[in-house]
Amino acid sequence: LLGGCIVLPPAAITSFLETCGGGLEILDLSGCRVDAQVMEALSRCCTKVRELSLGYLEEVPFRALPLLLRNAAGRITSLALNRSVMVGDSTLLLLGRHMAASLTSLDITGCKRVTREGVLFLAWHCKELRSLKVRYCAGMSSDFQETLPKIFPQIPQDKIERDKPRFFKD
Repeated sequence: LLGGCIVLPPAAITSFLETCGGGLEILDLSGCRVDAQVMEALSRCCTKVRELSLGYLEEVPFRALPLLLRNAAGRITSLALNRSVMVGDSTLLLLGRHMAASLTSLDITGCKRVTREGVLFLAWHCKELRSLKVRYCAGMSSDFQETLPKIFPQIPQDKIERDKPRFFKD
């Protein structure tokens, strides 16, 4: 909905969420200027959101993220955190603890702080996942990414987007 609106100040996004958030089921804030107030308004006002995109965020206010995830537990089914600089294993722990029952789709493409350990924790807890995007996660080897279909047997292979194996070295 607002994805890519980099010129909107956080106060305007907060005001929009407070005014219209109650009726939203899909919300794209990718690339927007999200601060703690935006996250708090999102948590408090957007009680019907099922699909949420917070991709391309340079600084996600992670102190506000646990509140959002606790309030969204059982409701958000699709979450995109792609290419968000601060997303790492601690984020995956929060997802596993708070959203395991509802999360069916997760995009963590390009999240360089995500490692094998975080993904294993996610696999252990998020049994409802049916789509996973992990391409360009520098903290995971391509060998580990090749094992993802075995680690997530509930996800069809074509719904796991991972790095392609490299047959030739540069």
